[in-house]
Amino acid sequence: MFKKMINRRKFVDARDIKTGKVYQFDCRTSDYVRAFREAYTFVKSLEKELDTTLVWRFKGEELYRFGADAYIPVTLTMKLRSFFNDLFELGA
Repeated sequence: MFKKMINRRKFVDARDIKTGKVYQFDCRTSDYVRAFREAYTFVKSLEKELDTTLVWRFKGEELYRFGADAYIPVTLTMKLRSFFNDLFELGA
């Protein structure tokens, strides 16, 4: 009962395919979208440093993501900001 009420912080397990070494990262947030963005940048920088492809997942999930080419969720705020930037040409 209480497990559903508690939002837990997200931890990332990234595994090197060639060596099998595991890298762990604490996202320090319980929000899925923010944690995903932080995990994405962590995996992308680790892949660049190691010059290899990683598989990664959040602890507790069964789905592994392959590399840093994963889909980043888009929030409503991001969509509205993009719309207004395109409408009023603020980004240029």
